[in-house]
Amino acid sequence: MNKRRLLQLLLLVLAADALIGTLLIFVGGRNTIVRFVPAEAKNQVTDLFLQYKVENSAFRIGLAMIWLLSTRQPERNTPVVIGTAVGLIGLGIMELIGPRLFQLQEFYPSHLVWAHALARIGIGVTLFVLFPSMNPRGAAEKV
Repeated sequence: MNKRRLLQLLLLVLAADALIGTLLIFVGGRNTIVRFVPAEAKNQVTDLFLQYKVENSAFRIGLAMIWLLSTRQPERNTPVVIGTAVGLIGLGIMELIGPRLFQLQEFYPSHLVWAHALARIGIGVTLFVLFPSMNPRGAAEKV
């Protein structure tokens, strides 16, 4: 598989993840959101938290559209690919720092947090590694 196809596949997977998660929240509502919260934290779920999750899901629809539109020619969508890579790496780092910052370690098993964070960081680094090597060195980019 060449680098361009792999980059397109990563963008499609990110878009599918965003759309599926958003549809689950919109269709399932409160019960779906609460179902994915650890048992120990279910009594901590507030209406404000649920509203934030719904707003976040609406924003993810926009991200999914950006990623879907970028899959056609990812080499011409530098800001999208680089911004996605930086965002994923930042989310992975914050996912590791957040539970300690807000004393939430007892709510989530540490192996799940680490696995999810490393997956995000890994995809972000992969985007960084794949993207610059798509254009030959010294070749002028056509606008």
